[in-house]
Amino acid sequence: MLNGVIYDLDGTLVDSRDDLADSVNAMLARLGLPGRDPPVIHGFIGEGAERLIRRSLGPVHEHRYAEAAPIWREEYAQRLLAKTRLYDGVAELLRRPPHARGVLTNKPGAFARELRCAVSIGRTARAARLLTLCQRRARPRCPQASRAKERPCPRRPSA
Repeated sequence: MLNGVIYDLDGTLVDSRDDLADSVNAMLARLGLPGRDPPVIHGFIGEGAERLIRRSLGPVHEHRYAEAAPIWREEYAQRLLAKTRLYDGVAELLRRPPHARGVLTNKPGAFARELRCAVSIGRTARAARLLTLCQRRARPRCPQASRAKERPCPRRPSA
C-alpha cells in the first residue's frame, strides 16, 4: 500500500512555462538583448533558474549571468502567478489518498511557497501539512530535507 507521495512542482503539478518564458523575455529586454519565442524558452526549463538564465542568454552572452540573474528574479517575482495554473486533474488527485504528501522543487523557497499557496496546492491536499522542500541558497541545488523548513499557507479571509 502506498503511504506517501512526493511530487515535483513545475511541470508536474503546475504549468508555469509561460510565466517563466515571459520573465526571461523581460530580462533579455532589460539587458538590451533580443527576446526568444516562448517554445524555445520552454525547452530551457527543467534544471533550475541558473540553467534557464544561462541557456536563455546563449553562449555569446552567458558571461552576463551575474548581471542577468537578479533581473530575472525581479521579473519572475512580478509574473509568478500571471499564467501559472494547476494542470487539469491535479486538484482531484490531491484530494485522494495517500494523505502524506510533499513537493520537492529546485525553485527558490519564496517563489515555491507563494506559488503553492496561490494555486491552492496546500489547501487542496487532504493532508494537514503539505511539506515543500525547496532551494534555500544558490548552492547546493538539490534540496536537503534536514535543512528544509515548512511555512504553512496564510489563511485567506472568509468571503
